[in-house]
Amino acid sequence: MATTENEKTESTPEDEQEPADGLDRHVRIGLFVLLFAGLAAGVIQANRKKGSELKVYLTGAARMMKGENIYRKTDAHTFAYPPFFALVFVPLAALPDVVRRTVWFLINAGLLAWIFVLLNRMLQPVFRKDEPRCPPRWLFWIVVMAVAGRHLSSVFQNQSHDFIIFLVSLLAVVSLANDREKKAGAMAGIGAACKATPALFLVLFAWQRRFHAVQLFVVVSVVLTFLPDLFLPQEEEGSWLVSWTNTMVKDVRIGEPADSSGVWGAWNVLNQNLAGTVYRLFTKVETDGKVFFDVSLWHMGRTQLKVLTMASQLTVVAVILLACRPCYSIDLAEDDRTFRRLGEGGMILCGMVLLSPMSSKAHFCVLLVPVAFCAAHALYCKSDRIQIALLVAMFTTGTLSTKGILGKEIGRRALAYGTVTACTLCALAATAWILLKNSGCPMGRDSTGEHHA
Repeated sequence: MATTENEKTESTPEDEQEPADGLDRHVRIGLFVLLFAGLAAGVIQANRKKGSELKVYLTGAARMMKGENIYRKTDAHTFAYPPFFALVFVPLAALPDVVRRTVWFLINAGLLAWIFVLLNRMLQPVFRKDEPRCPPRWLFWIVVMAVAGRHLSSVFQNQSHDFIIFLVSLLAVVSLANDREKKAGAMAGIGAACKATPALFLVLFAWQRRFHAVQLFVVVSVVLTFLPDLFLPQEEEGSWLVSWTNTMVKDVRIGEPADSSGVWGAWNVLNQNLAGTVYRLFTKVETDGKVFFDVSLWHMGRTQLKVLTMASQLTVVAVILLACRPCYSIDLAEDDRTFRRLGEGGMILCGMVLLSPMSSKAHFCVLLVPVAFCAAHALYCKSDRIQIALLVAMFTTGTLSTKGILGKEIGRRALAYGTVTACTLCALAATAWILLKNSGCPMGRDSTGEHHA
């Protein structure tokens, strides 16, 4: 029987769809194989690595289970975090070494995947823009990973805790974007109970008059801080919080780099916060060829150095507060508000690592957020020469300054000059520039509601 014209027309899409489905299936299989191979390689590398930050957390957790003091300056690497963070690692401490290294790597991989999912959701307002000549999304992620990938890989290399702090901080930002103040306060409070630096969110909450967030932050952080005293009390020295305060917190001074015998050193090439970099740049030291090498521009007295450090730290706080003024969010459309919250969160994350008493390279994984914000604005909204120049500066001072590119000795000297600090300052400046220049609508809408790339 002859085939009619309508039957031919209806059968054509089905015929064309089969190869496409087959291709998609093969792509999915290929991605799954690559993912499995990557996880397997990561697990093998995690078990081969000798030195890691994981040992510090597990030692603290093991001692807490025995009721022993966890804050010992005689250790090669001292546990310096609030007591709740030791409680977090108690389940891992009970496992055999090979198992816990494997589990910890998989946890970090899962946390990073969760971070990317949240970040991708917050970027949907710019990805949804239906404009001619919009760059493909893969180009955006290539730019982001080219600038921020170095900082993410440091977490796996050091087997550190930073994705935990990153995730709860990002959850606080997501909650703010969804106008869920209580959840935002709770998430930031969890972060502060693990590591004090997310307390910077409290400043943002108060500045934006988010008093429910302030209340939940205080309640959650206080409850979690005293939780170890309830479940695993210290046998001889009273509260864990008192031990932490007397051993660690008392040595942290405003306007000075962290300097505590057996814990932190004032001159530390790995400390990339503002205080540490300012100290190295303006303090002449005797070169020993191994640990210390002089990179000072000129030498300052202690008082002058403290004034400069405090001025730089206060400038960071002032820039954050100026760009995050609550009046900028009034009457914003939902998409614009979500995108602005992402930028504000990026500034808080920059402030956390710049103002922390000790910020090693792995801590700067949080730069993923401001880098993604700036890259998205440059590619999909209104770019200008300043933000493009700052993105290039982030790439130069971050990715191009690694030891793998410069070599061990030059890379270490570059780190002493504060390349990661400079990268973070560029991220802070670029994010602030975007938020301030587009204070009414960060996605670049004009008065008619239209987008302009």
